[in-house]
Amino acid sequence: EKLPFVFVHRKVSDIIADSVILDNKEGAYSAIRYLLELGHRRIGFITAKRNISTGKQRFLGYIKALKEFNVSIDKKLIEDGGYTIEEGYNSVKHFLDLSDIPTAIFLPNNAMTIGCFKAFSERGIKVPQDISIISYDDSNWAIYFTPSITVVRQPTYQMGAKAAEFLFQRIMKKGSYNQLQEIILKPKLEIRKSCRKV
Repeated sequence: EKLPFVFVHRKVSDIIADSVILDNKEGAYSAIRYLLELGHRRIGFITAKRNISTGKQRFLGYIKALKEFNVSIDKKLIEDGGYTIEEGYNSVKHFLDLSDIPTAIFLPNNAMTIGCFKAFSERGIKVPQDISIISYDDSNWAIYFTPSITVVRQPTYQMGAKAAEFLFQRIMKKGSYNQLQEIILKPKLEIRKSCRKV
């Protein structure tokens, strides 16, 4: 249709367009490394679907951190999740049903974090006394949870601003698609109260 557009947050293979994306591998790596530094070795990892670029990159960050600390990969601690509260609830229930439950869980988004707390509430699990958690992406409510949630914060304002800049350039027909623009922004680990040493 020759309509100008920009990929934001993730890319789709074989489609040519400018993109503003996040270093998702680094974001997950920093979160898992932090947990490993706290002594955690059984870390439940919920992906946001590994068949899309964000899920794939975060999974690679998880594997990178485990290898760096010589921690073997346990497939029972890896769940292909999704994006909803219910999917977060079901994924966390899977971990809680294991004979040796994880000491920490990595969650891929805000909705699944809510589902996680629902599952914890049903089982009487306390954060961080029983299980530590880190959520990918921040939210206004994350700091008001008890305890406040450690998160991988995405620079959403900068992502939106840069994407708009790229899009306006395409609307004004500046540059050609033979010279694609891509910017990769860095997430930041925001340490709060939902993780403890083991």
